[in-house]
This record gives sequence, C-alpha cells and structure tokens, in this order.
Amino acid sequence: MIREAEKYKAEDDENKARIETKNQIENMCYSMKNRIKEMGDKISSEDKKKAEEIIEKNLRWIDNNQNGSKEEYEKKKEEMEKEIGRIYSKIYQGRGSNEFTGGRNTEKENNNKGPTIEEVD
Repeated sequence: MIREAEKYKAEDDENKARIETKNQIENMCYSMKNRIKEMGDKISSEDKKKAEEIIEKNLRWIDNNQNGSKEEYEKKKEEMEKEIGRIYSKIYQGRGSNEFTGGRNTEKENNNKGPTIEEVD
C-alpha cells in the first residue's frame, strides 16, 4: 500500500509540474495581453498586431495540447519567452523610457540627470 502511494505521489508531482508550466505559459499570454492594452497608443499597430498573433498562437497551442508533457510545455514556454522578448525589445528600443525597467533609472539615464546625493556628500 505504501509503494502504491509512493507511485501515485510521483505521478502527482509530475502532473503538478506539468500543469504549473502550462499555467506559466497562459499567464505570460494574459500578462502580455494586459500590457499591450495598458500601452494603448504608445505601441505601433504593427507591434500590437504581432503581439496579439503571438498570444493567440500560444493560447491555441495550449488548447490543442492539454495533455502535453512537461518537456513540451517547457519548450513552448522558452519559445514564447524569446518571441515576447523580441516584441518588448522592439517596443522599448530607442524610446528613452524607463517604463520597461519598472520605473528604475538605468545607468545611462543616471549619467544624464546631473549629480546624485552620493556625489554631493
């Protein structure tokens, strides 16, 4: 009986990891969708269309692969991260905005803003 429980525990752990990876892909899709919506007219229609295509393609893939393996989901997640990264890079490239960095100033921006508290002391 203990062996049987251990066997099912291993299967449950594997299934849990698979589902968590699948959920991460879905979360990335919905996060990107919300981010695009928040950006409104700050994003070109071309970039918006490309992002929406990536989102829809990956959501369709998830719907068609509900019983995929953890490895399949991980591979898809990596692919999506690359696709999203390219879109975000293009969106924020050359904008001079610190919006992508979460409001933090980058080193380049700090060099252009004058003295800091540390320099005054």
